[in-house]
Amino acid sequence: YLEHIDVAMVGDSPLAFGLHPNAEIGFRTDQCNSMLATIVSLQPNLTDSGGGEQSVQHAADAILNDILDAYSEVKFDMIDIRSNMDTPGPFQNVFLQECETMNLLVVQMMKTLEELNLGFQGEMTMSKDMETLMTELALNVVPIIWRQKPYDFPSLRPLSSWLSNLRSRIDQLSDWTLNPLEIPRVTWISGLFNPQRFLTGVLQNYARKHMVPIN
Repeated sequence: YLEHIDVAMVGDSPLAFGLHPNAEIGFRTDQCNSMLATIVSLQPNLTDSGGGEQSVQHAADAILNDILDAYSEVKFDMIDIRSNMDTPGPFQNVFLQECETMNLLVVQMMKTLEELNLGFQGEMTMSKDMETLMTELALNVVPIIWRQKPYDFPSLRPLSSWLSNLRSRIDQLSDWTLNPLEIPRVTWISGLFNPQRFLTGVLQNYARKHMVPIN
């Protein structure tokens, strides 16, 4: 039976669907990643033992505290930033929107982590969303509850790398807030929530400078 399946029931190649043979590489990669993610999610919840194993809750609790310590103070004072400029230009509007979006993301992160922390301490009943967040933290996966619009940014990174990337994005915005009237000499475009918004600002700036239609 196995031999018959291997020989006579081979799947169609990408060519049968008018695709390049390399299309199968991406498909197999996604299939492999999905399978491995499923295997990881099926790991049993470990309990404390002499071997130093950690439970999912303990692993999540350690990561939770690290994130709270690192990001609890992150907040852009929009009123103060706006007070330092009279009429925001295209670039200023882009960075103002980016700061507002970053505030939304950090607030969501802190809110969900603080609720989970209360759940660990027995002061709140653990909900399904809190249990999901706990598992995602323990597995080094970016929580789905942090990947909602409008504050989601495209990323395939694991949680630890995602947090490092987030810190770089915050640093770029923080540098801009020190002198909001000055256009940065270099902008990390892919470090923005909405890079297209920045490119539109470039068009607006050029159109105003040269007195031409933006289109």
